[in-house]
Order: sequence, then C-alpha cells, then structure tokens
Amino acid sequence: MLDYLKLPGSLFFILFVFIYTNSAQTLNENKSSDKEIGKSFSDESQLAGDALKQKLFAANRFGNKSKDSPKSEKENQEESAEPNAWRPRRGDKSFTVEYGISPFNPSNFSGPKQFDVYGRDLHLFSVRAGRIIGTKNNVSYENMFGASPLAIFTRNEVVNAAFVSAAATPFVAPTKRETTYGIGIQPVNFKFMFFAKNRLKPYAQVGAGLLFTNKDVPVPRATAFNFTGDFGGGLMYMLNVKRAISFGYKYFHISNGKGLDNMNNPGYNANIFYINYSFLFR
Repeated sequence: MLDYLKLPGSLFFILFVFIYTNSAQTLNENKSSDKEIGKSFSDESQLAGDALKQKLFAANRFGNKSKDSPKSEKENQEESAEPNAWRPRRGDKSFTVEYGISPFNPSNFSGPKQFDVYGRDLHLFSVRAGRIIGTKNNVSYENMFGASPLAIFTRNEVVNAAFVSAAATPFVAPTKRETTYGIGIQPVNFKFMFFAKNRLKPYAQVGAGLLFTNKDVPVPRATAFNFTGDFGGGLMYMLNVKRAISFGYKYFHISNGKGLDNMNNPGYNANIFYINYSFLFR
C-alpha cells in the first residue's frame, strides 16, 4: 500500500518543484524587464532634458544678442572706432555756440592806462561756423567766421544827458554808469588744435573783427564803433565724433583805432573765460 502512495507523492513533489522554479524565473524576468524599462525611460528623460537645456541656452544667447544690439548700434562709432576717429579731416565743418564772461577788471596788456576803464564787466554771446583746412604732424588748422549777436557791458561809463555845465548843473555828474549793448562780427578766426588724434585736444585761437554798440565804449566821447582782437586757448573734449565741448580763455581787446583822437582811444582789455558747445559735421 505504501509503495502505491510513494509514486503519486513523488510525482506531486516533482510537479510542485517545477511550477515553483518556473514562477521564480518568470518573476525575475519581469523584474529585470521593469528595470530595463525604467532605465530606458530615465535615459530618454535625461536626453529630453539635455535637449531642452540646449534650446533654452540657445534662446538665452539669442535673446541677449538681440537685447544688446541697440547698445552696440548706438555706440558702434566709439567702440569700433579706429585710432584716427577723433582726428579732424580736411573739409570737416563745425558750428559752435559760446558764452564768455570777464569777471574782473580789464588789464593793461596793450600799454599804459590813459583813462579809467575799470569797473566794467563784459558778457559775450558768440556763434562761429568753421571748416578744417588741414591736419599736419598731429596739428589741425581750422578757419572760422564768427559773430557776436549780443555783447553786454555792465556799468559802462557814458555821458549824462542831464549834465549841462558845472555852473548850470553843479549837482549833476557829467557821466553816469549804465548797461550798454552791442553786436559784432569776427570774419577772421584761426584755431590750431594740438594732439589732433586724441579725444582731448588743447588748442590756441586768434581772431579779429568789429563791434557796434548803442553807446560809446569804453569811455564817454569815444565811439560806438570799435575794432576787436583776441587771442587765447583752451581744451576741447569730444563727447563723440559729432559733438564737442570746450573750456577756454581769451584776451579780448577793444579799440577805435584812433578814429577820433588819441585821447579818446584808451582801449579796453578784457580777460574772458568761456565755455562753448560744438556740432561737428563730416
């Protein structure tokens, strides 16, 4: 009896081992497949992320380039300028507006003082049109035509119309101080700019012209017509290739050239400090 039972038991045991072994193998295969699928998905996600990063980086570069384009366009004349960009060239033109003031008493540079021309201040508003006539050895030469649409002499001494004579009007002064206005032209002006290739240029300047005033200048019974002459210099700084600002000094002389007589030609010599702004055309 027991022998008959041993045979089915052995078969059952063999079947159980076979089923268990196949199940374990299948489970392991499923786990390996899941791992491979997960790894594949992770690799694909990483590739997609890298591609997205590259797209964002490219977009960022393109955006920065577009953002910076207006700046480079605006400053291209200065940033990409050649060393000679600041150097004036023959034929270049300029237009300058200028304000100058003589803040203290005139000097006697031109000779001994014959009359009391002290106590007068001069305010001078000028414009000039210039043209570069050449540059040689790092020095530029400019010819200019100037005009002074407004000249103001404060506390200018003039004849007092209320004065008749010392006997008739003993308490009235023969002269009085009042503001005098004038206009002028300076057809002869020359400017010499040194270190022409530099952005900051020292310069020397000389000019001559005519001045017309509504009252006699610089003393009573002189004349309302005078000749003018000036010389001086300063520093010009180019803001860019088409704009410049200058600070300078000039010794400004006024005289009627003995148009009446020597006693009425004392001359007036002003120390003028000025600032001007220039528009440059190339």
